[in-house]
Amino acid sequence: MLEMRLIDEKPYISVFYKNTTAEPEAMNIPRCGPSCPLDKMFTLYKDLLPTDWEAECKLPLMTMSYEEKLFCIVAVTVLVTSCLALLLVLMLVYAAITYNRRRHYQELYNIRTGPSRRSQLI
Repeated sequence: MLEMRLIDEKPYISVFYKNTTAEPEAMNIPRCGPSCPLDKMFTLYKDLLPTDWEAECKLPLMTMSYEEKLFCIVAVTVLVTSCLALLLVLMLVYAAITYNRRRHYQELYNIRTGPSRRSQLI
């Protein structure tokens, strides 16, 4: 947990670890101690803080314009449809190969055993 307190009109940051069964335990902030002034924290960790917030956060779907949302929806729809069409083609190719093999095996079986009794009756 993070906690910010004003001590003598100056903001201080404290970090606590909260286990589900115990009270929060104060943690030491590296190079600062258990309670660190906010401006010192900014100088210590400036290399970790983002400078370009828009690039770091990107725009979520809820804040996109109508055109951006429409483009995303169309792109996903085309991708899903293409995958389904490819799957259908693969299934048809597999079915055709299986059909041809079975027909070939059936012809071989008929050559070896002769016509079946059922085909003689017809």
